[in-house]
Amino acid sequence: MVSDAELTRQIRQQVSGKMVILYDRILRHRKITKNKSDTLWNINLNVPARSMKGILMLFEDPERTSTESYFNPKITKVEVTIEGVPNQLYSQGMKAYQQWDEINKYFALNSKKDVNLLKQISCTNVILEKYLTTNYALWLDLRSTDDNSLHGSGRRIENASEGITIQITKDAGNDKPINIYLFVIQDAQINFEDGRFKEVNY
Repeated sequence: MVSDAELTRQIRQQVSGKMVILYDRILRHRKITKNKSDTLWNINLNVPARSMKGILMLFEDPERTSTESYFNPKITKVEVTIEGVPNQLYSQGMKAYQQWDEINKYFALNSKKDVNLLKQISCTNVILEKYLTTNYALWLDLRSTDDNSLHGSGRRIENASEGITIQITKDAGNDKPINIYLFVIQDAQINFEDGRFKEVNY
């Protein structure tokens, strides 16, 4: 709530016509359980989107001792089929050596700007060794450009019946369960008109 009269006047002036707020919509799609011993996982998503930036996967070992630790399932290849069309990210599938570069495109784990920010808030930077051992995540980038400042550069997903199929090839682990958390990140916008909420688009 704004109580200052001058600030109230300025805000009213800004929203008196049409106003658009752009943001990233993060949808926790679902949690699924797989077996570490499997060498092939198939995952399906049916999330329509005007502009899907990407899909983030976190792998949780139910027996982990730290809530900040995520499991690396030793993924060797990721193939993505979008609306029935295969090989949508890489013609030969995403290989293990490409995963670090991919996640840095959006999350910029090693950029100088983020390193300085992390130091200011007393957080440690994620290095490759830590990423591969206790801070692993798989990022599937669906944007047409790596520029994080652009809005609307994501992939349009219209056919929710076919959606996205992700085929993960991995090394066999022990015969124990693993939880996979799927997050979908979309470009979204809130529209205001005459100082009132009108609609949300994503």
